[in-house]
Amino acid sequence: MHALDDPSNSVRVAEFLAARGERWAMTSVRQIRSSTTADGPDGPLPVVPDEPIAAAIAFEERYGGLAYRLKRGGNHMEYGLDGEAYFSWNAEFGWSMPA
Repeated sequence: MHALDDPSNSVRVAEFLAARGERWAMTSVRQIRSSTTADGPDGPLPVVPDEPIAAAIAFEERYGGLAYRLKRGGNHMEYGLDGEAYFSWNAEFGWSMPA
């Protein structure tokens, strides 16, 4: 469920998003599946494992296209993949993405 539609948001978050939240274009599942890249421990992977692709899709479904301004006239804070998803492997923490 997208963050703007989640009925379990706290009252404070719900009021903030109702007043300032906007929904912009999201990255499609097709685009995520076709453009995701990953670096493993030894460099670029020829095939991205299913786990990070599923994480990218879940992230985009939850936060993709979410934008809001913290103050009037300020820049938008934007969330989502904004196109391609990129993952890197860290032996201590696992997969990460800079979304």
